[in-house]
Amino acid sequence: MVGKMRLRKSQSAIEFLSAYAWAFIIVSMFVAVVAILSFSSSPASNIPTTCYIQPLMPCIEAVMTNYPPAGMRYIVEFTNKLRTAIYFAENALNATTNGVGMEGARNWTGNCTPQLLPGGGSAICSAVITGGLIPSAGSSVSVSFALQYEICRGTQQSSCSNSVYKTTGFSQEVVGQNLQLYSITLHTSTGTGYIAFDGVAHASNTIIVTTEGEHFAAAIYPVGYVFDSWSGSGVTVSPTYNRSSTVTVNSNGSLLATFSPT
Repeated sequence: MVGKMRLRKSQSAIEFLSAYAWAFIIVSMFVAVVAILSFSSSPASNIPTTCYIQPLMPCIEAVMTNYPPAGMRYIVEFTNKLRTAIYFAENALNATTNGVGMEGARNWTGNCTPQLLPGGGSAICSAVITGGLIPSAGSSVSVSFALQYEICRGTQQSSCSNSVYKTTGFSQEVVGQNLQLYSITLHTSTGTGYIAFDGVAHASNTIIVTTEGEHFAAAIYPVGYVFDSWSGSGVTVSPTYNRSSTVTVNSNGSLLATFSPT
């Protein structure tokens, strides 16, 4: 009797597995497909983007973008941490590419903005790459480059030495669509306090480089003052009288936070 009950239980288990095995297989295949789709990404997102210059001129970003009708445009952005202003003459950037624009290794010269870069400020240097050999969007390209500059004792070009210094760098980036960068000088009416631009606080008279479009700015007023209003050029601020506002960057320009005494 006991043996028959065990046999019936075993048969029931086998029948259960047979009946629902197909469902188990389908569920397993579904989970596997979801996992693959969740962890897969486009080839471009797997390509590392790196940029290096030197510790006192750290690289922020490097971009290789379509630049019709000329071809391509290479852009490198970095910060001046030399604790002194530096000056970039014409053609301060020399970028070397391989298989971009034309076959083989080619050198391309470009300029830097702003030319007179104060300590703590950021600059963009760009070079236009001509020719019909244009990498496809999402592919990876490598660029080695050199920057030439002069050391300045003050904030005027006349204070810059005639000695030309040179530093080199390297970047690897994903080819993207046309990207426009602008330089914005941040000011406060008192020369004190700060402007937080996209979450990073900057002292007055700091030059930053940013993309066109909408950004976020917040005024940090000094003791004894309150925030009054925003103004500037090349930017649109809304609302003007809020301490925290949306800033739309349209071109190179400036942003001023006006403070009033309490």
